[in-house]
Amino acid sequence: MSAIINSIHAEFLKLKRTLSPWLCFLAPAISVTLGAFVVFGGVMNAAEGGEAQWKIYCEIIFSVWTKFILPAYITLQLALMLGIENNGRQWKQLMSLPLHRGVHYFSKLACAFFLIGISNLIVICLIPASGFIVSIYDDSLLGSISHMPVSYAVLTAIKITVGSLFLISLQSYISFKSLNYNLAIGVGFVAIAFCIFLPGKDLWIIQYIPWNMPGTLVKVWGDEAITIMVVGVVGFLIFLLAGMKSFVTREWG
Repeated sequence: MSAIINSIHAEFLKLKRTLSPWLCFLAPAISVTLGAFVVFGGVMNAAEGGEAQWKIYCEIIFSVWTKFILPAYITLQLALMLGIENNGRQWKQLMSLPLHRGVHYFSKLACAFFLIGISNLIVICLIPASGFIVSIYDDSLLGSISHMPVSYAVLTAIKITVGSLFLISLQSYISFKSLNYNLAIGVGFVAIAFCIFLPGKDLWIIQYIPWNMPGTLVKVWGDEAITIMVVGVVGFLIFLLAGMKSFVTREWG
């Protein structure tokens, strides 16, 4: 257990010298800012404020976050992890350490999951701040910040985090299977564009596409949400094991 903790700590130390910590804060800030501009554009009707209006506002922010920013953020974070080892040509040195190779792979995924969870938390923290600015612009849109549905925001963030597991493991598999920085980013961004402009969005299968899962979970609750999260966890485990097997058995010259 201590080996895994030390390995995860080492991954964080590597990321300190990259854009990763900045992305952790910048990506949520961009999402919340874009969401606020959507509201300024007249998407929400003026009302007397209250929890219902705040819930709509939270949904707008989370939708922007999960549909556009989060999938790209996950792709970039994992590509940065790949780039650290590739740029320094450190794979052979890393594999020579007296640790099971699977520990290295798991540590990278754990690090990515932690960063994404932190970013979801930052989104929650930025929502009331941006809502306050929106209220200054037009008090009839949201009303008092005390009406913000904190439990709704927290539960939505939890769903999004769980829904991201499948994408994290799949994007990790692509990155560390190919060891190609450009390919990993290319696949991720093509998939994001495909999900945004996808024809036939009413098809039930669409909600199970890994790049689309977090966005779907923003709007669904109950049994449907549980089903999607269970599928996501199963997909996460499948690609975690497949990626770890490929990583462990690979010849590192």
